[in-house]
Amino acid sequence: DFPHDIKNNYYLHDMDPNRFQERRVLVFTLELCFSPFSGNGVLARSLVSTLARIEATQVRVICGKPHPSTHDISADICMTSGDNHATSFGDLEIWSVELPIQCQWKRLDRLSPWKEFAAACADDNLQIS
Repeated sequence: DFPHDIKNNYYLHDMDPNRFQERRVLVFTLELCFSPFSGNGVLARSLVSTLARIEATQVRVICGKPHPSTHDISADICMTSGDNHATSFGDLEIWSVELPIQCQWKRLDRLSPWKEFAAACADDNLQIS
């Protein structure tokens, strides 16, 4: 058993919400707005929307975007409009990285575009929209 004073520090309800002036969170996720296709996209949307609702928290997301001529992509699902949580979003910015045309969207295996996404995010000349 932890001593009482240490144990209490691990509980969120014991933390002083005014302890932090401002939080800044940067999230990298392949799926978010542009034709999400798996539970990873659902999880990323939930995580981002929850973080964005925390007071004094800036959330910036860099997400993948399939090339416009990618075969069989569904409609975009923008998190800033048409989302039932949009009205409660705080400081949220979503930046997308368009993936090369040869990338296969809707894949979760080794052929998914995770390498291209990671390389684009690490590029000093990152082009975001």
